[in-house]
Amino acid sequence: MYLRNLSGTTLTDLREQFDTRHTVWGGTGHQISVHLDADTPHFRIGGTEVPSTKAGVDAMATYYGIPTTFINKLMPDERQWLLNSRLAYQADGNVTVRHTEQGVVEVHKAGQVRVETVALVDAAMKVLPHESLIVDHWSDATDLQVDVIVPEGYERYTGGDPQVGDITRGGIRFGQNRKLNHAPWVQPYLYRLACTNGMEVPDLSLKVDARHCTADQIEAMFEAEIRRAVDRLESDIQAFYDLRNTALGADRTGELRRVALEQGLPARMVGRLEDLLPSVEGAGTMFDIVNLMTNVANDPALNHRSTTVRDLQTAGGQVVHDHAARCTTCHSRLS
Repeated sequence: MYLRNLSGTTLTDLREQFDTRHTVWGGTGHQISVHLDADTPHFRIGGTEVPSTKAGVDAMATYYGIPTTFINKLMPDERQWLLNSRLAYQADGNVTVRHTEQGVVEVHKAGQVRVETVALVDAAMKVLPHESLIVDHWSDATDLQVDVIVPEGYERYTGGDPQVGDITRGGIRFGQNRKLNHAPWVQPYLYRLACTNGMEVPDLSLKVDARHCTADQIEAMFEAEIRRAVDRLESDIQAFYDLRNTALGADRTGELRRVALEQGLPARMVGRLEDLLPSVEGAGTMFDIVNLMTNVANDPALNHRSTTVRDLQTAGGQVVHDHAARCTTCHSRLS
């Protein structure tokens, strides 16, 4: 079993981290130059010298179509030449740069409706307690994701089997594709304390339609979707524990394989799950299958930002959410 520790970071802490006071500058690429090979590496943005940081280089590279994994392998003079070349090539395009005294925060199209990351946290804080715990989070020029659960002792969104100390707390997973400036998204999230497993319970009805909307309107819709997500947490937790009543048959490996492949997990990961199946004691239930899939996502060898981690956590959550009829023998879908 792979166990993880919670950092103790709360929504309030995360808000302070995201609440960065920045300067918003707008102009053309002609007014930006890159000086990474200087004694003090910096950007010159509209006459202002802004320190260069890895996050700033990533933001600038992402906007101008340079893969960050590639540019970070180059020497400073090579990065400087490449960025300045892209700036010169697209110099006529208007751009907005957000920066602080520490460096560049974001680069995006001028006039683009942009929801601040701190506003997304604010929306979450209007629904969940400010002391809610952050399980995992990241935010950069490419992507934002936050996993948050209610704090200990909170009277709602918690369930499980308290008689044996098996508690699952509910919360939300939310995020946004910052690179493409997509609408923010949110999904219900469960966290089983006994095995430190996180699980995203997919709900396709939760969606923010940001077309032709202002930032304020997007934030209001996002808050409304958060409320819808948390309204189903207690029933999701109940459904999760109800899976203990669905026993596995004689062919446990075959049933695990069917369920995993139904959720779109790759054959290599399915094989790994099959290798771990003997760790399930007794005949086993679908509850054990869900926990097996979501616990593997805690493996330190998997990058916490990888698609594989989310695929495993979503696969477990989909089994919980799946109300389709199943064969009582092999648990395959009947509809």
